[in-house]
Amino acid sequence: MTTQLLPVTSAKRIGRLARIAEAIAMAAIIGVLLYVVYVAVFPAELRAMMLLGIPSPITEPPVWVFGLASLLTAIPAGLFVVSMWQVRKLFRYLAQGSFADAGFTTTLRRLGWLAVCGGVVGFAVRTLVPLLMPVANPPGQKMLIIEFNSGQVASLIMGLLFLVFTHVFAEVTRMAEENRSFI
Repeated sequence: MTTQLLPVTSAKRIGRLARIAEAIAMAAIIGVLLYVVYVAVFPAELRAMMLLGIPSPITEPPVWVFGLASLLTAIPAGLFVVSMWQVRKLFRYLAQGSFADAGFTTTLRRLGWLAVCGGVVGFAVRTLVPLLMPVANPPGQKMLIIEFNSGQVASLIMGLLFLVFTHVFAEVTRMAEENRSFI
């Protein structure tokens, strides 16, 4: 259901920007999926990615460590793909001018929770992977690297912002339905 809440020129401009943003979200999904294929075809790149930002381990980690680290790294990548899919849906609602649609609010809420989870999971994975990589090192040669970066903080804040906007748009939906009942 489309409820026209904006002047036609604004609606067209928002629709055009939303379609461009939707295409960018799809390109991001395709990019991540292509990267997954790339590291599957070239395992040396996967190893390099796992060791990025970690001082070189003294002893080569066992294969199971790389497998577990790969699975851990796949969690934020999967969250990113699901988030971009929700972003695509959100931009589709915006292109249609469906601000007062319950689906818009639901999608915004999902996106908020995905962003919050992405921030938390990103922190956990960037701590656990470096903890795993030197597992084969001799005693006393283990490492603990805790990384908390601006991307994780931004993800948490944006997620919380989306969750607050969920309540705002739920009120917009309620008001639009109330206005329709008067007409």
